[in-house]
Amino acid sequence: MYHGGTNFGRTAGGPFITTSYDYDAPIDEYGLLRQPKYDHLKELHKAIKSSERAILSADPAFVSLGTYEQAHVFSSKTGGCAAFIANYHLNSSTTVTFRKKRHTLPPWSISILPDCKHTVFNTAQVGTKTSLTDMLPTNVNRLAWQTFSEDVSTVD
Repeated sequence: MYHGGTNFGRTAGGPFITTSYDYDAPIDEYGLLRQPKYDHLKELHKAIKSSERAILSADPAFVSLGTYEQAHVFSSKTGGCAAFIANYHLNSSTTVTFRKKRHTLPPWSISILPDCKHTVFNTAQVGTKTSLTDMLPTNVNRLAWQTFSEDVSTVD
């Protein structure tokens, strides 16, 4: 889910049960950004977009780089190249050599190389800011609410 929301006028299994949903989405129910998730996803999309021509040109070639390491390499006929290098080990970082260049991979992560040379994104490295919401009281005077009774007649 990318953006939360509210199902106005819908039931949720009983009275007084909220019909909102966002479930930790990058953009919450009210359109507010959840950091660092939003920027991390934004950087992922940017990395994939920069690899677009090679990814859409061919199926990936699988290259084993070790017991827990592998690369999926996309090559276009015009010379474009993109690689996704993965470390599937749960607890250990590793350094692999891919096309005569060394790449350090954190545990359980994938690095994106849109030119098959330089890492522009790694799934385990969040380089974006985090946010903490700070609720502060305001000095706004309370609104003057009024009520009235409405006659609810029944039709017999």
